[in-house]
Amino acid sequence: MIGVLIVTHGNLAKSMIEAYELIAGKQEMIQTIGLNHGDGIDELKTRIEKAIDELANEDGMIAFVDFQGGSPYNTMLQILNNRSF
Repeated sequence: MIGVLIVTHGNLAKSMIEAYELIAGKQEMIQTIGLNHGDGIDELKTRIEKAIDELANEDGMIAFVDFQGGSPYNTMLQILNNRSF
């Protein structure tokens, strides 16, 4: 099963999955990370790296962010550019 990681500002990612699960039921291999006011980029990077380690598998992994140029996007891009899968 493909792993799915959604990283957004605030609780957008969490709310999206909660809404989806109301319709489709509980989902596996999906994680969300929210960047909230006062969170540091180093903490965000650590959380993303941990989630990738848990979700990436032989079937692959897909990552979504809320918008290009934001901290979730920039951090995700930096991490993925520095990793080999």
